[in-house]
Amino acid sequence: MKKIIGPLLFVLLVIVLSGCNLLVPEAVTPTIAPTMTIAAFPTEPVVQTEIPLPTAIPPTATPAPAATASAVTMLSAEVVFDNFSLRSGPGRFFERVKLYTTGDVVSLIGREFSNNWALIKTQDHAIGWMNLVGLKIYGDLNALPIF
Repeated sequence: MKKIIGPLLFVLLVIVLSGCNLLVPEAVTPTIAPTMTIAAFPTEPVVQTEIPLPTAIPPTATPAPAATASAVTMLSAEVVFDNFSLRSGPGRFFERVKLYTTGDVVSLIGREFSNNWALIKTQDHAIGWMNLVGLKIYGDLNALPIF
């Protein structure tokens, strides 16, 4: 019986291995389909038309626009603290120019971008920066230009 099992196992192994190849599909090589090209022939003859060249036109002198003065917006403000500093720049680290007391009236010329400091012209013609905390402003602060 042992003599029959050996060849039988061999035949069974050959059948199983050959059956494994049947499940794998054959590799198909793609073929490129031939394309058809159509030659284009014009139906009407092409007629070239002459394009006229532009004629030289002498330039005309245009007057330069006159400079117009823009309206300068100035606001009034009143100092609300004693010994309030007028500084040389918009910040506490700038040098003090002069001190002003409560009730002094000043003119606002401009502001800095964060609306904390205003460019000031005082009644004694000093120009500098004051912090807006110490001023009572009469008017719209946003109407002033940013410096």
